Amino acid sequence: MTESRTLTPEGENQILAQQHFSPNGMRVLVPLLQSYPHYCPYEVLLASLFSLSLDEARKQLQDFWDIAIRPVRRAISSLIAGLRALGLQVRSLRGAGSQVEALSRGRA
Repeated sequence: MTESRTLTPEGENQILAQQHFSPNGMRVLVPLLQSYPHYCPYEVLLASLFSLSLDEARKQLQDFWDIAIRPVRRAISSLIAGLRALGLQVRSLRGAGSQVEALSRGRA
């Protein structure tokens, strides 16, 4: 689950929006948000999804790209609706990784 908060003039927290994400979605969302505003490399996403070391994830991607990347893409796909509701999207950078960015005003 992820939520957005703001402080009221009285200093109290107020929830602005709340979305629920699948466990696999959260495993890739956390490193995506930690990398913001930069992109998150695919090996970091794969390592986070399967609790691998970066070296193990890198080797899997080098040896079995098509097979290794599928669950990462599936997990990212599960985030689309929830992120859209928060005014965000995930952009894929071919062969490099993915990046969270704000939706343009016309698409929000």
